[in-house]
Amino acid sequence: MARTPPSRSSGRTRPGRWLWLLLSRVGLPLLALYGLLWWRVDATISKELKALEAVADVQRGRSFFTFDGEVGVGHLEITPRLPGISGTSLRMGRVAVETPGFWWLLKASVLGPPQQLPRRLGFNIANLVVEGAPSGPESGFIGTYSAMPFEAAGCGVNSFSRSNLVEMGLPPSDTVLSARFEHSDAGMLNFSLDLGTAGVGRMEWRLGLAVTASSVAAADVASGRLVNLSLAFIDEGFMQARNGWCTDRVTTSLADFNALHSDAVRALLRTVGLQPDADLLRAFAKFAAEGGEFRIETRPSAALGLLQLGSMDGEALRQALAPYVRVTGIDPVRFAFAQVRPMSLRDQQVAAEVARTRLEDGVPLDPEIEEVVSAPPNIPEPQPPRQEIPLPARDGRIDYADLGPYLGREIEILTIYGSRRRGELVNHAQARLVLRLPPSEGGFDLTVPAETVQTVRVLDAAAIQPDSSTDLTDAQAN
Repeated sequence: MARTPPSRSSGRTRPGRWLWLLLSRVGLPLLALYGLLWWRVDATISKELKALEAVADVQRGRSFFTFDGEVGVGHLEITPRLPGISGTSLRMGRVAVETPGFWWLLKASVLGPPQQLPRRLGFNIANLVVEGAPSGPESGFIGTYSAMPFEAAGCGVNSFSRSNLVEMGLPPSDTVLSARFEHSDAGMLNFSLDLGTAGVGRMEWRLGLAVTASSVAAADVASGRLVNLSLAFIDEGFMQARNGWCTDRVTTSLADFNALHSDAVRALLRTVGLQPDADLLRAFAKFAAEGGEFRIETRPSAALGLLQLGSMDGEALRQALAPYVRVTGIDPVRFAFAQVRPMSLRDQQVAAEVARTRLEDGVPLDPEIEEVVSAPPNIPEPQPPRQEIPLPARDGRIDYADLGPYLGREIEILTIYGSRRRGELVNHAQARLVLRLPPSEGGFDLTVPAETVQTVRVLDAAAIQPDSSTDLTDAQAN
């Protein structure tokens, strides 16, 4: 039987058939998935921005997402319609939300956002421009484009525009605002907020919370324990350019402007009722004159929760956070202020004129006027409140919670299991205590959970009582 020769065209059509299968089985589903994801992203962004339209005019560019997990819009402009800020406009370039990745984004788009917070999340705004903002003295507390505190104090203007920075010789870089959230395996929630312009300056805010759960919902953040809190201003060329520019405008020497700037900063703080400590003002003056870093750090007490901060007054908050300032080239100083009567800049100028006239005439100054024109004070360091030391009963018995001042003393505990232990109290916390057993019993440190302790006795309670000046702060914090 004769064999039919293979068609010459069959070999040429086979690659086309495979290409068709690839497109129909893989390409088209991927294209449909891409369209679905883009539609979900666009719908979510439109829904979120819709809520703003009740109080502002909103214009935005096209939505986008990337395979790195970013979603956002090409540009965004918001013009609020609120009393007091009419005419203010926020213009932003690329606005992006940084999610943990493409697969997280895909899952959230199809099934909805999960209840638990992701391991990381970010927000980034490029080319931030603020137009028509209020132009009062308070507008220069933190510069929008320089990210520096009191950027224009003593310079004859309230704040600097981007064109002012260019006149100073600084680069016309985009101002970037970014925020980050990370949840580490060690149980730390780290928040950050950065504002800066490359070649000018930047501001960095950091917050660290300790949590016990491996996965955290948004409602659980408020219950975290405060571990660190800091705010830093980092100069990248602004200070030198600003000082030279303002010297040419308002004074004849750089030293004169530095003194004028320091006085203007003090006056601005008085408008909100604050008088800076003398060491703090000198530290800021050095930063303003030479640049570098101005970093405000804290030492939170061990048991300070985030929810407690809102219920504290100013003095209690300062004691709980113990803030201090690091400036390049000098030792740390306390971040300390005295509260004074708020006074507008105009009233301060009048007070200074009255003081000058009275001093020329030899007339004593009123206390309020003298306080305005006098040198900044050295604010005394706050003393912790004295607390009574809880004393044991005649037989030495004392509550477990009152053991803090008795570190280093010999105690005896009776456990709920009927066993007794004697030793030196070397550590005491809310959850457990540590006894150093005598050499006859091994001499090692024994950890005893608090819930197993039935009674505690201080063995030499009748002989020696603790010093009544003992500071209970650390013991109570544990």
